[in-house]
Amino acid sequence: MARKRSTQENLDLNFEQRAKARAARRAERRKRERRRKILALGIIFLLIVLAFFYFKNSTSRQISKMTAAIKTNDTAYLSKNMDKMDEIIKTLGESYSEDEKEVEEFLASNFKNLTIEYVDTEKTDEGKEVSLDISNVNYIDTYDSLGANPSHKAYMDKLASEDSPQNKTSVKILIKKSLFRNQIYESRPFVNAILGGALDHTDNKDGI
Repeated sequence: MARKRSTQENLDLNFEQRAKARAARRAERRKRERRRKILALGIIFLLIVLAFFYFKNSTSRQISKMTAAIKTNDTAYLSKNMDKMDEIIKTLGESYSEDEKEVEEFLASNFKNLTIEYVDTEKTDEGKEVSLDISNVNYIDTYDSLGANPSHKAYMDKLASEDSPQNKTSVKILIKKSLFRNQIYESRPFVNAILGGALDHTDNKDGI
């Protein structure tokens, strides 16, 4: 009888130990599942935050690249990523001189003080509407300020000078996403802004 009781006690003890072990394993699984859920939620939140800053910084970087391309007359970038800017800058240079070197100097001086600051982005049905603050000298007003028939050098020095008056304007441009790249569509106010308001001197709305 004593042996039977001992055996029964051992069985009961083993059953109790197994039950505790199973409960401990279940509790550990629940802890792991909670940790995984918390980790997953944390990762999702982090991805949302990163995506927000990525798209914001992506547009800001695109504006920086666009600015550099305009300032350096990077025709490869302008023709690939902008709607008409390469033709606009070409027309601007040709309207100043037929001398290739003078054209290069004019464009470099005209855009030396150009600043384009990214402000905000708003999604529309057509793409992204990007708000910008733009500042630059007005090449027509600068020329007129030098009196009658200033020399090319005097004009270039004045255009490139940081002391020359600059006009600041807030404008918007449209960026559309295509299959392989984003395409920038300039507005007339944008072109006028990068020229310091020079288009205000003409009623011709189809060109420089």
